[in-house]
Amino acid sequence: MNAQGISMKLARILTTMVAVAALAITAGSAHAGQDDVPALFTQTGRLFDDNQQPVVGTRTMVFALYATPNGGTAVWTESHAVALDDGYFIVGLGDTTSLPQLDGTPLYLGIKIEADPEMTPREELVSVPYALMAGDVIGDIHPGTVSIGTMQVIDSEGRWVGDPTGLIGPAGPAGPAGPAGPAGAIGATGPAGAIGPAGAVGAAGAVGAAGPAGAVGARGLTGLTGATGPAGADGPRGLMGLTGPAGPAGLTGSTGATGPAGADGPRGLMGLTGPAGPAGLTGSTGATGPAGAMGAVGATGPVGAAGPAGARGLTGLTGNTGNTGNTGATGPAGPVGNTGATGAVGPAGAVGAVGPAGPAGLTGLTGNTGATGPAGLTGNTGLTGNTGLTGNTGNTGATGPRGPAGPTSIARCPTGMTPIDTVNSVLCWYADVRPAAWNNADTTCWNNFRASVCTLSQIRTIYCRAGGQLPSLLWTSHPSGSGSVMAMRGCGANETFVTTANNTDGIYGTCCAEWPTYR
Repeated sequence: MNAQGISMKLARILTTMVAVAALAITAGSAHAGQDDVPALFTQTGRLFDDNQQPVVGTRTMVFALYATPNGGTAVWTESHAVALDDGYFIVGLGDTTSLPQLDGTPLYLGIKIEADPEMTPREELVSVPYALMAGDVIGDIHPGTVSIGTMQVIDSEGRWVGDPTGLIGPAGPAGPAGPAGPAGAIGATGPAGAIGPAGAVGAAGAVGAAGPAGAVGARGLTGLTGATGPAGADGPRGLMGLTGPAGPAGLTGSTGATGPAGADGPRGLMGLTGPAGPAGLTGSTGATGPAGAMGAVGATGPVGAAGPAGARGLTGLTGNTGNTGNTGATGPAGPVGNTGATGAVGPAGAVGAVGPAGPAGLTGLTGNTGATGPAGLTGNTGLTGNTGLTGNTGNTGATGPRGPAGPTSIARCPTGMTPIDTVNSVLCWYADVRPAAWNNADTTCWNNFRASVCTLSQIRTIYCRAGGQLPSLLWTSHPSGSGSVMAMRGCGANETFVTTANNTDGIYGTCCAEWPTYR
């Protein structure tokens, strides 16, 4: 203790930690801009001298955070010139020096006043009740990237960049072969041959021989391919490649190249050709060729012999003209005219029906799987450096004499605030804060009483404990993230909450300061 014999009892009221566990708190002013939540927390207490009188005036206080309840080196310190009002004080920590990351790791607060040794015991930092929910993520999150430990797993574009193991499943089986496409359309029939020229007209020749049979109809379309035969049995599995020897522990070598794929199995036998369709119908007989040319006129027969001369009679009347002698015999028939040209080819017979599909050929055997390539060797592990020598532990200092026990006391509220004795603490409150934005309400509480907007628990104690009701919608000190703050109305079963931006105007505020009692 210093010459004045100052001693102190601490009270951690409404330690307003405006941050979520696992997120670093950055330094900021006690009352930041309208859209920011203050990045600090408050520490309050009351200071007495050895005569148990409240200390007044200004004292230099050094606040420090440690990872252990005793000994060790401070991970954060901050000094304040603190004005004492009847011994009471309230300080915003983190106002001049950025607080360390508050991620749930235990931290202990130590306080030193001017030249005195640091007070004992140190006090552990604990959560504001609703801040316990920050140990898990509820609802949407909006990070820039996501990391686990020191490894980034999702980059700023939302792409997975972590270990791909387990993300890609095994390849699925090959799908069945698609059905065969429809047969092509039948080609158009070729044009009929030109009719031969008419033969010269001749004598009616003998009936010409029957024209040759019409051409054979076009071959029927090839029958559809037979259905695919059943799949051949799987070929025997290739032998598993030998496992490469395990290298010494260290950096993992690159993955060995994949062994070549096994050769394709032999092609299955061609399915049998379906039977030929029936022959097309015989074409109709070609038209009869024109009659041959008329034969030449036969030669005139010889004149018959003259009869003997009659006796010269009287010149009689001129006798009738004698009959014409018989016509000579008909000459031999002329040669038969040439055979007329062959008639045009009859139309093609109808296309034969499609023959049934032949059976499918057997599927060839599957080739053996190629051997797996050997695994790449694992790189050597680098040598571990030697551990430095541990320094000698200093001697423990002698324990100082125990100070006299302080008197039992009950804290007194700042002027203008109403006290409520909750047995374990004194809750001081002031409700005449006009409708305003949360930042303005909290600033009013600070400037007038060095207090803050009440917590949800304190509001319930003030308005609801004795069966009362809230007068209207009230601000609370509970943050909801993204610059939003929770407000509440009603008590018990009628209690409801509204989450709104901290710059929303027109909501009432109540100021609270709370100190533990020592009885």
